[in-house]
Amino acid sequence: MGIFDNVKSALGIGLGSLDVVVAERSNLGDNLEGTVTFTANKNVNVVLLGVRLIHRFYADHMLDEMILDELALLERASFAASETVTREFELILPFEAVPTAPGFSWHVEVLLQPQSGDVISKKVEARVEMSVVGGAIHHVLQTQFGFKPTAWEAIEDGLVIGYEPDASVRRQFSSLQVLYDEGPDELEVGFTTNFTPAALHRLADKYDEEQNIVWLSLRRSEFVNSGADYQAIYAELRPLFALE
Repeated sequence: MGIFDNVKSALGIGLGSLDVVVAERSNLGDNLEGTVTFTANKNVNVVLLGVRLIHRFYADHMLDEMILDELALLERASFAASETVTREFELILPFEAVPTAPGFSWHVEVLLQPQSGDVISKKVEARVEMSVVGGAIHHVLQTQFGFKPTAWEAIEDGLVIGYEPDASVRRQFSSLQVLYDEGPDELEVGFTTNFTPAALHRLADKYDEEQNIVWLSLRRSEFVNSGADYQAIYAELRPLFALE
């Protein structure tokens, strides 16, 4: 049972106000940081002040959501009128999720349960981006190889993004599908397109002929320093799109 299971989300305007601030952007695999500030309008006894991370998505053509992390920030406390308390929080963003994209969104919800009276709740949207390495691959595919994302899908093994070639490469390549399967230390990336004979020759040891997928394994430590090493990632991806 989660810490919010017994809390019904009604709006307690008379008790006080909640202010929620979250990081402008966060990456999968890292923490989403933020602060919650509660200001009491009158004397109030608080049972619980908590925060949770909600991932919304469409499944079977219906909007669904999952709670991926939750924290109790304060328990059993009393506040006088005009008294303010601020709590910082960090919520875990798993690698095995979909960043903010069409059909996928992230929200941080804060709930304050008083000893008596209605619950105060506030929900804010958060911008969640791909992991540092996955995001760099996604960026390089667009800026260096001419593929634009058109479809996003969450599967058991990770994230699948469909890309369409722009005018600069449309004659050489059809659509591209990329599977991102990432963990704390390594990212497995599967590429499916109409590979050229030159590309398949260079990547024969990484090619699954039955599924028409080229698999690349990228260790985070080799492609991330203070940020992503875009040049190294470009060099890793370049053989996939070799014409000669």
